[in-house]
Amino acid sequence: MNLFISRNINRLVQLGPLNFQIPTPMFQSINPIIILLATPVISMLWMRLARKKMHLSSILKFGIGFLLITSGFTLITLGAKFATISGKASMFWIITGMMLMGIAEIFIEPGALAFVSRVAPRSSLSVMIGFYYLFTGAIANYIAAQIAKLTTLNISIKASLIEYAHGYESTYLKISILALILLFVIILFRIIFRKLSLK
Repeated sequence: MNLFISRNINRLVQLGPLNFQIPTPMFQSINPIIILLATPVISMLWMRLARKKMHLSSILKFGIGFLLITSGFTLITLGAKFATISGKASMFWIITGMMLMGIAEIFIEPGALAFVSRVAPRSSLSVMIGFYYLFTGAIANYIAAQIAKLTTLNISIKASLIEYAHGYESTYLKISILALILLFVIILFRIIFRKLSLK
């Protein structure tokens, strides 16, 4: 993601006579900032729904989270698509995409932790939560490595900005499709779960 931002995102900000370029690492702060800002808002929404006796199931929260992830990667894919025209794309695509993925984390993470808390024995709850973070961190690093490998396969060493953009577009499109498939799996699982619970 950092290489895509550095190579194919127009990071120049023009404010009248003041022109400056946003450093690439600063884009990594979008996710934690959005989590900090959006968590209280979403928590208040859940509390309001709870007062109205409307509870979102963990599966539904997972579904909303993956819908946001799919939307986020789709926007980033569109940004890469536009970058194939001139070599550069607007910051709008990457910022909006990362914002959606940050909000998605708020929906997915609490549900996952709640599930671990329900199934883990009380005597080893803290250990199981530690294993959860270790396991998800390892998976995240592995996926990041595979994405980096996939991107390098699509791009030659002496590529132009437009060729880089084509490579990133191909990679992010595949991720978007995978996220969409996972979303459909979650929807199917929820339908099956509801049918079983009604029996």
